[in-house]
Amino acid sequence: MPLLKKIFKTFRNILGRRKKAIPKKKASKRSLRSIRKRHLKKKRIVKTDVKKIAARKLFFLKSSPSPKQKKEILLGEVTHYFSRIGVCVVKMTGGSIRLGDRIRIKGNIRDFIQQVRSLQIENVDVMSVHRGQLVGLKVNQKAREGDRVYKIN
Repeated sequence: MPLLKKIFKTFRNILGRRKKAIPKKKASKRSLRSIRKRHLKKKRIVKTDVKKIAARKLFFLKSSPSPKQKKEILLGEVTHYFSRIGVCVVKMTGGSIRLGDRIRIKGNIRDFIQQVRSLQIENVDVMSVHRGQLVGLKVNQKAREGDRVYKIN
């Protein structure tokens, strides 16, 4: 029987042999630095790619008109803004406005929507204004010279 035990032991060793753990080399400081740099470069690339993709999506979302968007008609341009009283002077180049209409004032810095609550022509309150007139318009936010005024339908 001792011979059979030896044979079984050898078979067990051959069949059930486990791989010995190979001792890992210690990474040098130089190799660790290069690994970190590569890792950081990969992260940077990923971040910039994500930003670019997001910017493209936002651009296409903004530029493509959706059916829910309302039409805007160019009414005129802001020629002056009085900051103390919050009134801008608009030179009407197209269309007409009435009290209660919704308008959008859009410029390089600001872009806001509001309802028309006060219209004046030469210090006289009026209900509506037409093309070719200079109008005083009370605004909720600051406006600048050159900002465009649109009517939202």
